[in-house]
This record gives sequence, C-alpha cells and structure tokens, in this order.
Amino acid sequence: MKIWLKRILQLLLGIVIIGGTGWYYWTHRLDNTLVRKSTPKWLPVVKTETVKSMTLEETIESLGTGRARESVDITSTLTEKIVKLNFVDGQEVKRNMLLAQLDDSQLRAEKRRTEINYAEQERELNRVRRLVGKQAAAVKELDEQQTRVEEAAAALDILDVKLRDSYIRAPFDGMLGLRRVSEGDLVSPGTILTTLDDISYLKVDFNVPEKYLAVVDAGQDFQARTIAYPGQVFHGRVLAVATRVDSVTRAVTVRGEIPNPDHRLRPGMLFTVTMPLSSHNIVTIPEKALLSLGEDHYVFVFDRKARTVHRRIITLSNRLHGQVEVAAGVTPGERIVVEGVNKLTDGDKVGLEGAPLQLRGEGGK
Repeated sequence: MKIWLKRILQLLLGIVIIGGTGWYYWTHRLDNTLVRKSTPKWLPVVKTETVKSMTLEETIESLGTGRARESVDITSTLTEKIVKLNFVDGQEVKRNMLLAQLDDSQLRAEKRRTEINYAEQERELNRVRRLVGKQAAAVKELDEQQTRVEEAAAALDILDVKLRDSYIRAPFDGMLGLRRVSEGDLVSPGTILTTLDDISYLKVDFNVPEKYLAVVDAGQDFQARTIAYPGQVFHGRVLAVATRVDSVTRAVTVRGEIPNPDHRLRPGMLFTVTMPLSSHNIVTIPEKALLSLGEDHYVFVFDRKARTVHRRIITLSNRLHGQVEVAAGVTPGERIVVEGVNKLTDGDKVGLEGAPLQLRGEGGK
C-alpha cells in the first residue's frame, strides 16, 4: 500500500513540474510576441541644412614692421660748441627750419683773413698781367699767380661751407625725436643732436612666400592691424617688391605704404598685414555632415518629397573653419543631414527635428 501511494505522489509531482514548465514557456513566448507586435517603429530623427554657396577671398597674411617715410639722425659735421638750440622734444618742423647754431666766431675770423689774402692775390695778378703785357715778366710767373688766386678762392668756398654747416637745419618736413644735447655742449662730426622722421606716411615691410611672387605687384591694396589700436584696420598700398628672393626663407620682401595724417602710427610698430589676392565662389557644407569610408567621402542628401535620405559621394577641396569646400557631388540649395548621420543607411525614411514623429509604416516604407 505504501509503495503504490509513493508512486502516485511521484507521478503527480512529475505532472506538476511538466505542466508548470510548459505554462511558463508558452506564457513568456506569448508576452514577447505581444510586446514586439505592440512596439512602434519610430523613424530616425535628423537635422538638415541647405548646401550653400559663398565667395571665398584668397589672401596672404604676414607680419610687417613700420618704418618712417624718411628718417635721419641730425648730426654735426664740425667740432664746435653749441651756442643755441631752437627746438624741443617731439616738435614738428618744416624743411630748412634752424634747429641748432654752432659757435662760428673762429670761422668768421678765418674768412676775413682769407678774404684779405684773396684780395691781395688779385692785386698781384693784375700787376703781373701788366708786366707780361710790357714783356717785363715771364708768362710762367703769370700762371703761377693765377694759381694762387684760385687757391685763395677755394679757401673762401671751404669756409663758406663750414659757416653754413654751423647752422644745422631740418632737411625735410617731419617730427623730431628726443633732444640729446644741450647748449654749451662741444659736438664733433657724428654727434647726434636728435632724430627727424617723416611719418605722414608709414612704410611697412613684410614677407610674401615665393609662390605668390607672380601675383603681387606695386599698386595692390592691403590691410594692416596693430595691437596698439585693437579692432582698427589701416589701409595701404604696395610700393615695390624686392628684386631678390631669400634663399633660406624662400620669401620676398614687399614694401607698402600707409597714410598716417594724424601721426598715430610710429616707426618700429609691428603690423599684421592681410593682402587679398583673388576671389571665387565655392560650395560649402558643415564639417559635421561629412562621413568617410576608406578614401571616399560622402554625405546623406535629404529628399523632401519622399522624406528619405540617400548617400552621395562628394569630392573635397579645402577645409575651412567648421566648413568643408566641396569641389563636386552636391549643389547649392540641396539639403543634407548634419545631425544624426551615424544612424542612417542609404534610402532610409527619416523624420526632421522639430516635426511630429512618424512610424515607419506610415505613408509608405
């Protein structure tokens, strides 16, 4: 009796285990099927932008140094004492304005003595000439006296030059620098009294790579900027291009000129020079829209009517700031995907960012 009861219990336990397993399997499979059938298939949402056309200006950018239009050190050519200074630091002066006067008392005394000697030699020349006319003196004596007269005249000319040099004048219009001497100083040849710069225009020397030599010439316009005046642009033109290319840097020096009527710009200033060379229209797309596969570059072009995207191979030209110049593959006005490109395949139907979401089964695919 106990054996039969044990077998009945084992049989019932087996039936329960098998039934529970079957119930779990079928109910779980049914739930998964219902979930899959009830889960909507949403379209991938993307953001698009229009392919644009823009004008690209090819430019050269270089660093340049400002120089005065004319510049000179005001110096003495004599060894004399300064008796008068006629200028102050930073003064604007005109051509031939008297800047300094040296002591010329000794030169004037020498000139008077030389004038007396010249007059005496002239009188002697006239006397010898009369004697030669009477054949009372040789012609050679007349020639020698003529030489003495010419020597005296030359001595007078030298003194006149020295006297003019004792009055130091401005050689051109410009702005004086700092005064380096005082009245009473003894100066000698080469002693700098001050500097003089014509800064009504400022020359700017900058270097241009050798490859641009054929397209840079006198008369071209350029723009210059300096940290002394942030945000301001100064306009100039090219004066000349150097005749030699540097064999080390492979660049040629270009000299330009900037009008400086208010004298704000000064020699020695550092400039950032920008020179436009040419301009042409280019097609650009955002860099984030670009995908690569091996050596090929492509984008997804959006079809407005079918609301689908298609992969299209493009040819690149240059990379700009956040943009890519396209040589071929897309045209201005077409719309391309710029966000969500990584989840797309060729021919996908998509939804646009900001538009109502759509299921894949709606309206076609």
